Amino acid sequence: MTCAYFPNKKKKTQTNATQLWITRVNNASREHEVSYSRFMQALAEQDIALNRKVLSELAMHEPQSFKALVNLAKKHHAESQKGLKLLL
Repeated sequence: MTCAYFPNKKKKTQTNATQLWITRVNNASREHEVSYSRFMQALAEQDIALNRKVLSELAMHEPQSFKALVNLAKKHHAESQKGLKLLL
């Protein structure tokens, strides 16, 4: 019976950690006036492959580096919006 319990506990612990990382990244990105989804989308579109754990650590321990990533996301979003306006 204990063997059946431990995998569930590990999965729940990992889920809690992932939720914590997402919350940290969300709060840090909103401090710079960018939503989490827009921030993550911009990173993905620019082929910046940083996972949520790394982004969370950057937000906490390297706020200037995180701010640089947010600025890249803002710039990318502004450029993509400009491109959409030209198409219309």
